[in-house]
Amino acid sequence: SSAGESAASNSSRNLFKGWSSEMGPLSRGIVGESIDREEALLDETSQDIKMLITQLEEWHEKKTQ
Repeated sequence: SSAGESAASNSSRNLFKGWSSEMGPLSRGIVGESIDREEALLDETSQDIKMLITQLEEWHEKKTQ
């Protein structure tokens, strides 16, 4: 009988299944901060790679002249 009462209640756990435990941190931005840092690192790495490619192209042009 106690399980039946719990399943029939209007608690947030029953009304928003999955949201209250698994998806809740997403709504508070807990995961978003981590993603922002990772995106910033990807942007920085991308810029570094582009600069390295440019430097290698310039080095190759000087060597072939």
